[in-house]
Amino acid sequence: MAAWLDEKGEKVVGCCFYTEQDLEHILHEDTTLLYISFGNYFEKLTAEEVGQIIVDELKTNGFCIQWDKTAETKIAIKNFKWDKYYTDSE
Repeated sequence: MAAWLDEKGEKVVGCCFYTEQDLEHILHEDTTLLYISFGNYFEKLTAEEVGQIIVDELKTNGFCIQWDKTAETKIAIKNFKWDKYYTDSE
């Protein structure tokens, strides 16, 4: 997908996502940290630069963040509360 977007002229520098396993820890109240994985595409920016963009955007939107500014460590949203629950019929 990233290569396709790049070919179309879209500026793609990286990605971020959380895993179902990370979300399960939140849903089962094992932790209040939601971990976000991230990375860079096409070496336009380093993974650390992409991570900083993600952190800046999350902070701008009011989230408290925990991150050591390395590519090896996931970004954590602190005190995260999931308020949306779905049933099998949804």
